[in-house]
Amino acid sequence: MLRNPAGGNRSSRRAAAESVGRLRGAGHAVVELTGDSREASDEALHRAMEAGDIELLVVAGGDGLVHLAIQHLAETDVPMLLAPTGTGNDFATALGITNDPTPIEQQLTKPAHPVDLIAASTLPEATNGEQDIADRKRSRGGSGADDHVGARGSGRESQRNTVFIASIAIAGFPADINARANDMPLRLGSQIYTVAAALELPHFRRLRLELRVDDETLMTDTAMLAIGNTSLFGGGMLACPDATATDGYIHLTSIDGVGRLGILRHLKGRAGGTADRAEVIRRRAKRIEIVTPGVAIWGDGEPIAHAPLSSEVRLSAIKIVGINPK
Repeated sequence: MLRNPAGGNRSSRRAAAESVGRLRGAGHAVVELTGDSREASDEALHRAMEAGDIELLVVAGGDGLVHLAIQHLAETDVPMLLAPTGTGNDFATALGITNDPTPIEQQLTKPAHPVDLIAASTLPEATNGEQDIADRKRSRGGSGADDHVGARGSGRESQRNTVFIASIAIAGFPADINARANDMPLRLGSQIYTVAAALELPHFRRLRLELRVDDETLMTDTAMLAIGNTSLFGGGMLACPDATATDGYIHLTSIDGVGRLGILRHLKGRAGGTADRAEVIRRRAKRIEIVTPGVAIWGDGEPIAHAPLSSEVRLSAIKIVGINPK
């Protein structure tokens, strides 16, 4: 089992601990992989996978913990059971997984089904972009010292050239909101993104990006760029409405040319880029490249890389227990 004792709320942490007891009481050999830090959990999971000790991984947490887990489980035969107890549970929600009242030992008997993931990798001409993002943090009043790629995964995670993404990769204003939210107290719960958006709004700016979507080149002036394997991000906002984790594509949404009020209209109703307006660009593809250098990209609520970045669909890359694939 992998859980995040620092994430979620007190009741969700208690539920995760009770699940361990129930599994052991049912005769299952449970290995706790939760470390004192993200890096410690990452290392513990790596060692367990290397040793072949895991038959199934229970992930009791939110999207950040799912993101950590799939770096190890992607394209292996080890399935994952999701117990969504985090601040953001967008991947689980998109798959139709809720806080199942069924005892966890009974959930283990359900079949596992494969779903797609996004595989993202930096292109050869990429720069680390640390100075750009640190400068932006300083402009918001922070030191900038920790706000760069690898800050939440400065060990094994930051050494990987290919990063797997379960839900959505984002750039632009929502990515800035994500960065702000990660510096805020977890006690705010699901309201953390609303508060972060209000604080980040004075620093709003659009990004002029060159994209390659399969064989098409797009020039965007985007307030929000989303590349989705599933539809949701930011605690339930709908960014890529047609995306499912079993359709064999990744989906692009770009909201172009809008200002502060325009982007808030898209985000306020938790409908993301779903409005049928001229400023919304959508595509679906097998491969999407962000060509413009230096842009910070976040995936599953975590900082993953800076552009230039290539993202592609990896079909049936991970098995999830207890879902009903469409």
